[in-house]
Amino acid sequence: MELGMVIWFLCVGGCALTFTGIGIYAYRRKEPMWFWSGSIVRKEELTDVQAYNHANGIMWILFQFPIGFQRFYLFGFQRQQPRCWF
Repeated sequence: MELGMVIWFLCVGGCALTFTGIGIYAYRRKEPMWFWSGSIVRKEELTDVQAYNHANGIMWILFQFPIGFQRFYLFGFQRQQPRCWF
């Protein structure tokens, strides 16, 4: 296994775990979850904070699936160098 593949595997895995962690944090949060862009959501703007945070957390968790799939598909199954598709 080449060093470049190990570095790529760790970087992609770290990104997927970070997105999963943000999703779990957002799902469990009592106050409205903010977005990474810096926009602040006030509690008064929402009718159901818990539903908003659950939807936000699920969004982050679902966002990591393509990244995690790419990690295992390219590294685990094929054992090839990742290719650029564009």
